[in-house]
Amino acid sequence: MLKEFIPYAFEFFDGNISFHLITNGTRLLSIKELISEYAAYNKFSVQLSIDAGPKCKTNRCPDSKREWYEASIKKSVDFLIGANIRFSIRGTLCSEMAGDLYSNYNYFVEIYEDSESMQPNVMFSPELYKSNWRERDLIILEENIDNIVRDVAAANTENGEDISESFVRKALQNLKRKKTNEPPAGHNLCGFSRELYAIAPNGDAYACHRVYNNDDLWFGNMLTGDIDFAKLNAIASVFNNREFVQPNSKIGIANCTECAIRWSCGSVCPANNTRRYAENGSIECDYVMYRMRLAYARSVERHFSTVIREDNKTPSMST
Repeated sequence: MLKEFIPYAFEFFDGNISFHLITNGTRLLSIKELISEYAAYNKFSVQLSIDAGPKCKTNRCPDSKREWYEASIKKSVDFLIGANIRFSIRGTLCSEMAGDLYSNYNYFVEIYEDSESMQPNVMFSPELYKSNWRERDLIILEENIDNIVRDVAAANTENGEDISESFVRKALQNLKRKKTNEPPAGHNLCGFSRELYAIAPNGDAYACHRVYNNDDLWFGNMLTGDIDFAKLNAIASVFNNREFVQPNSKIGIANCTECAIRWSCGSVCPANNTRRYAENGSIECDYVMYRMRLAYARSVERHFSTVIREDNKTPSMST
């Protein structure tokens, strides 16, 4: 499907389009020629969705396939680094893996060491659908986050290294806006239904990979060209709009203007809110995401206190 869709879209938009592929990396080599071709135009980037390093547990695959899984990912990484193709790494963080966050971060950063020009770009996103996050899991998560921020701050201060972890960058943005009392830019929350979609092998299109196979969030077929733009815009206007979001009741605040991370809010998952809305009609931020972002904000304010200067300049950040 990608071999048909990408050349078609590139020609249709006269080259004024770029592609960002989110994949677990196990089948990436099957389209390596396609990736190389459009990466040469600076029109292709890749996000590898990897949960954990070889020494840590993962829910991504059963133990019987773990060896194949790790070998496939290594081949994909070797290809991307060898071809100098931009890629980021995103780990899905389940509650039972909170204690492995720090070690997984270090493993992901080490992956980039074979490249002389590529800066690490790592992000961890908590699993919100199936994981049962308890208070003790959140406390363990906060401890691991503080270790990550401490290391990142030390590397940036001592060696001038770029910021390698996405949530650290976002927390720095929050701190900068906090100092200038600058509100978040724009009304959109993320790429959901705006620039990030899930396309099935048969061409069926959904508003996000997190709502894949949800008929209510289906808006057409890319291969047939039958796209319901009115439905897509309606989905976006309801679920990807800050104006409709309320604080999670567990936070204990009345409105978003009281939130400690309001200057760079990223605790809302529109995809998760589609399920919440179907169940009880509410659209609110996610408590686990809030705790994670708050932990990063507090650790960044502590460890980067000597880095953020009075002129509000932030440390260099990789992109």
